[in-house]
Amino acid sequence: MADRSCARWATGLWVVSVGLGPIGVLLAGALAQTVGPRLMQGGFGLLVAALGILLLTVLRRALAKVGRPYP
Repeated sequence: MADRSCARWATGLWVVSVGLGPIGVLLAGALAQTVGPRLMQGGFGLLVAALGILLLTVLRRALAKVGRPYP
């Protein structure tokens, strides 16, 4: 059984991601009109990759502090 604090974190992240979705769509549209669709998609791809690497790094460090194994 998962810890209740983990469930609250997951719920909070889900709510934030759903709430920020429309803002991301508007931002993507504005950037596509400004710099062009190809450059915008490439920029967003790099941003998502960088944030994913950052998230995995932080997660590994947090799990190492707790003493749980990580992938």
